[in-house]
Amino acid sequence: MIDYESSIRIALKEARILGAETIKIIDAAGRFTAENIYAKVFLPEFNNSAMDGYAVNSRFIQSASAGRPAILRLKGESRAGDVPGKTSVSGLSAVKIFTGAPIPRGADVVVKVEETAPVSMSPPVSITPPVSTPLLAGAPRSEFIKIYKPLKKWENVRFRGENIKPGQMILRKGCRIRPQEIGLLLQAGALTVRVIKQPVAAILATGDELVRPGQRKRPGKIANVNSYTISGEIASAGAVPLDLGIARDDAADIRSKIKLGLAKADVLIVSAGISMGERDYVKKVFSELGVKQLFWKVAQRPGEPLFFGIHSPAGRRYLPRGAARTLVFGIPGNTVSTMVCSKEYIKPALLKMQGAQGARGAADFMPVEINAYLEEPVNVPGERRYFLRGSARLEDGKYFVKTTGEQGSGILKSMVDANCLIIIPENIRALGPGQIVKIQLI
Repeated sequence: MIDYESSIRIALKEARILGAETIKIIDAAGRFTAENIYAKVFLPEFNNSAMDGYAVNSRFIQSASAGRPAILRLKGESRAGDVPGKTSVSGLSAVKIFTGAPIPRGADVVVKVEETAPVSMSPPVSITPPVSTPLLAGAPRSEFIKIYKPLKKWENVRFRGENIKPGQMILRKGCRIRPQEIGLLLQAGALTVRVIKQPVAAILATGDELVRPGQRKRPGKIANVNSYTISGEIASAGAVPLDLGIARDDAADIRSKIKLGLAKADVLIVSAGISMGERDYVKKVFSELGVKQLFWKVAQRPGEPLFFGIHSPAGRRYLPRGAARTLVFGIPGNTVSTMVCSKEYIKPALLKMQGAQGARGAADFMPVEINAYLEEPVNVPGERRYFLRGSARLEDGKYFVKTTGEQGSGILKSMVDANCLIIIPENIRALGPGQIVKIQLI
């Protein structure tokens, strides 16, 4: 039997990054970048307004106040989509401006529309700053605004290139593309992106007792749940699930479906039939088909009878670059065991195959562990790593956690009630309230 740390290290070592492909950015959600991506343009491309208001020269509103507002003459508009430099201000003039519109020549500040008011009558001669009567003579009322307070130079202005400049790296290799990354790439003028290919992960459920969900059940039959929980974990990792259906407890049926999975998938997951029962044929079939076992049985609960190996057409462990190979997982059939093995082994392997990296660097494909304070005593037999289903809450910046009740590997409700897994290391048998444990939020 192998310990958890050694088993996950072996599995991840064999999970090699796949090749790259170019796809449309609008199809890239959830994919991982295959290279560093650099900007070729300024974002924004020109100085523009951060809000609706009036573009003015700050020098002419410095003495403005609520009791003595500055009065400026309107001189056109600047709208989003206008050509930069189309409008200008000089002296006691202002340009009506809209969010995202180019800043007029001569303007260095935008006054919020709510900090202004239209002049309700022909303006008096005495204004701030002083201006001669001829400027105002005969001017329509609608051509003037009042500004009630001074603003610093460049307030409410977004500068050219303040977000991105040409040559700046905007996405790192291994970055998962989310909606915000899609928006940034499109802003930067890109229409396609190089990404790592998606692994295909085939799922085979085994057991005479299984029927498809929705199929009429006879006494003694149960719905095939595992294929769908595993499929959800695969999809959440950005990979492509391939359902191989159900194989009966028959060596020939299991063999034919496993052969299909080995031929079509980068990863093969077989649920149940991997233990030592009289009708557990999976491990024997793996051997017959040339799957090289790298470990079987891990010192963990749930999920102890976990199998991992690799398969290649030539039957060799290490193949030339680009040669086909399949990672093979045989996982226990109990529903919670299936889910824990999927989260702890299969999902990290799929993420690594896509070159996943992020804020935590090269380990970004591994589940995040955080500290939490136990709210109840926990006792386990020890000598194994335990993944207990837990309910965690955040209070005053600290996590507090308790189990979700009975921890049997077939009690799926305990997983539904959980928002985390509580990690109990191999050398621990008992923990009391207030002690710190590691948890993984799920």
